[in-house]
Amino acid sequence: MSPAVLEPQGRLIWLDVYKGLAIALVVLGHMQIPGVAAVLIYSFHVPLFFIAAGYGMALSRKRSMGTFLAGRWRTLVVPYGLFSLIGLAWVLLLRSPTSDPIHVLQRSLLGILLGNGSASPKTVLTPLWFLTCLVSTEVLFLLLQRLSKGRWQRLVPLLLGFLVLGLVNSTTWRLTLPWGGHLAPVALGFYGAGYLYCRHHPAQTTINLPRALIGLSLALPLWLTLALTNGRVDMNANNYGQPLLFLTSAFSGSIMIYFIAQIMERQTGFARVATYLGANSLVILATHTLWPGISRQLFATLAAIAPAPLTPLFTSRLDMLLSVGMVWISIELINRHLPGWIGRRRAS
Repeated sequence: MSPAVLEPQGRLIWLDVYKGLAIALVVLGHMQIPGVAAVLIYSFHVPLFFIAAGYGMALSRKRSMGTFLAGRWRTLVVPYGLFSLIGLAWVLLLRSPTSDPIHVLQRSLLGILLGNGSASPKTVLTPLWFLTCLVSTEVLFLLLQRLSKGRWQRLVPLLLGFLVLGLVNSTTWRLTLPWGGHLAPVALGFYGAGYLYCRHHPAQTTINLPRALIGLSLALPLWLTLALTNGRVDMNANNYGQPLLFLTSAFSGSIMIYFIAQIMERQTGFARVATYLGANSLVILATHTLWPGISRQLFATLAAIAPAPLTPLFTSRLDMLLSVGMVWISIELINRHLPGWIGRRRAS
């Protein structure tokens, strides 16, 4: 093990690379990709984020429950509300002319308040379910941490108990709770794993290249086998397939990405791109389904009124390039002028 590479702000580069790979997989998973690719991506791309969040919790200094919740209000709840309202405006503007605007507004506002991605009435920007579920997961984790008095020997059985409870609910009761409360027990298993790993291993260390390559060569085939055997899963829909296969494929896939992040940390160009994505994962999460919808509507409108020679231009996939560009502009605009939208303070 060697000292980890740190950014000037003290961030762990490999952790931002890890989150960058995770958000790239989320975006890819929401595109029209072949069925096998979707099975592989969905097997672990959301657990990646919960593991990273738990790891980040362990890295942060100890704070009171009130201080922690105030921070999460600023960094999770406020962004959720702001981006949801933007999504609501988009839904109202692009609604079908035959739909009742009052009904659409009421259903959308109820979906925003309930904060569940695919459960009806769903949020207007489905990926935002992760933010509300993360809040529920972290509150539950803090309660269990207090109940266990910070001792991992007591915490682990509690985490496992809630994990089993969540998996049973997914197959038997099918209860749906506001703000992803029905998903939080399963998410808690991944969040707790990230937290405990950070607590029991040096945080600022980098695995040497031979060990990272060996770890990757072991995790990759294991993940492929388990994920393909289990088939398509979806945490947002509370669908995990065979629970044991889901857990082992999710953890083996997350371990695989961990080793890839450790390897990419040494490649300056790749690390810079992945780190940028990881550091801006919140904006990407919130906008990567918003702009494609707007772009497709714009191109469809232009194709209908454009001269015949220009019609192929607006029926091509250039709308995807426009969407990527608009996501990047959103990142830069928010970071420079509206950092409070994502819980950051304006640089002095």
